[in-house]
Amino acid sequence: MGYTMIQYFKNILVAIDFKETEQAEIDHAMNLAKLHSSKVTFMSVIPNLRSDAHLEISAMSPEERLELQLSKRLERLEGVAACVRDEGIEVECIATSGKTSSLEIIKQVIRGEHDLLMIAERDSGSLKNKLIGSTARQLLRKTPCPVWAVHPDHSGSYKHVMATIDVTNHEDINNQSLNEAIIADAVAIATADHSKLSVLSIPPNESQKPTQFATIKSCLVDNEIDIDDEHIILEIGDVATVITENTKKHDVDLLVMGMLSHSGIKGFFIGNTVEKVMDDVECSILTVKPKEFVSPVTLDD
Repeated sequence: MGYTMIQYFKNILVAIDFKETEQAEIDHAMNLAKLHSSKVTFMSVIPNLRSDAHLEISAMSPEERLELQLSKRLERLEGVAACVRDEGIEVECIATSGKTSSLEIIKQVIRGEHDLLMIAERDSGSLKNKLIGSTARQLLRKTPCPVWAVHPDHSGSYKHVMATIDVTNHEDINNQSLNEAIIADAVAIATADHSKLSVLSIPPNESQKPTQFATIKSCLVDNEIDIDDEHIILEIGDVATVITENTKKHDVDLLVMGMLSHSGIKGFFIGNTVEKVMDDVECSILTVKPKEFVSPVTLDD
């Protein structure tokens, strides 16, 4: 089994707020950066000054207190970066403040032209086992580059990466470029981790299975990707349910999936399917957006 359609992530942004769940995120960033000779930027965001901060009694002004917090946060980031630099990886650290962490992170993705954003999922014991919190959802929806939400329990190399694509013909959507991007990103990580790679698609009915199988095989062959036929999975049913059940059935460590947007329109469109998948899967998730996606966030926000 060989993978040659590799998307080289060269400029990785890793969001950190020093939770216990972030070690897996850092480990995967190091692994990917070593393979692709990538630059890694560690970023941490603290809240802006409160509007009533000047009323607090302190020997330091509110601005001085904020600067001290930023200095301490940068020092902690540099501590993480030191271990990564020891592996020969180029690292930058950014500590900043903002109204919301998601907004500042997306602005950095745009400003720094990052091609991958890595974030940590919640601890599995929180919020009724929903691993994707509100900040992560904003990042998954609005960040222009692929976003990798790393499961806290998956610190080692992934054994199984699954790419889910849609090869059904739609009148208003051209899925080919998005499907190729999904597969390319899945290949990049499967190559770094020496993982098994599988492809999942959900045809609308049984009669479409042969056509969709042929379409998937053609896409893989055209891009010199060798996957055994048994790892091309076609299953009928509710899309979110099929995806979730297959991640569990096949012990998937990372699910790579597309996020739909209205072509050329600022903003995002995310259907119930993706929302439900994010709620129900118990693995890491990498989301990929169409080339025409334009983030609703700008540097002026």
